[in-house]
Amino acid sequence: MFLVVEDQPIYRRGIIKVLSSLQFVEVCDEAENGQVALDKFQNKVYDVVFMDIEMEVMNGVTATRFIKEKYPKTIIIILTLHDTKRLIAELFEMGVNGYILKSTDEEELVKALTLIITEGRQYFTDKVYKIWADYLINKSAKPLPLSDQPYFGFRELEIIKLFCQQHTAKSIAVTLQLSESTVNNSRSHIMRKMGVDNIVGLVMYAVKHGMYFPE
Repeated sequence: MFLVVEDQPIYRRGIIKVLSSLQFVEVCDEAENGQVALDKFQNKVYDVVFMDIEMEVMNGVTATRFIKEKYPKTIIIILTLHDTKRLIAELFEMGVNGYILKSTDEEELVKALTLIITEGRQYFTDKVYKIWADYLINKSAKPLPLSDQPYFGFRELEIIKLFCQQHTAKSIAVTLQLSESTVNNSRSHIMRKMGVDNIVGLVMYAVKHGMYFPE
């Protein structure tokens, strides 16, 4: 079940139209502000929430905090015009699953949904990704010297880079001329060496340790 939280009716209905065309979207409700969204959660728990930021009554930041605290498994994707470092950092610290600017086209929106919902990934537009990566690097301790990090072979580094660039396992397999099962096995091996248990952790590790930075 999906919920679109947006105070502009035209934009809200546009998002719902896009979502409703996707095979994996069965129910799509709407709310005009954060408070209405929280009220709707009293009757049903939504799997995915598209959240605007600047709304009257209750803004998206406050609503996101409440939802993530009470319903941590709910996927929250931010849809906003705002891309300040403070806001991006605050929302990612809350555990949002995606941060998409409203200038994003329909094709990228569908790509983001596919990565987030079917592969359990985070998704952010390029500009947001760069801001977030810069925040992670500044927040983290000085990166470990390469000699103190686990060894990653050339092929593993290629796979890490492509996952950081938000490619799917299937597209990586095509790019590197490997089978999809080989890519998935390599991903599992890489994550064990990093000590992480999902792609989000893999990306954060790579950025924090200077293995990847968005161009």
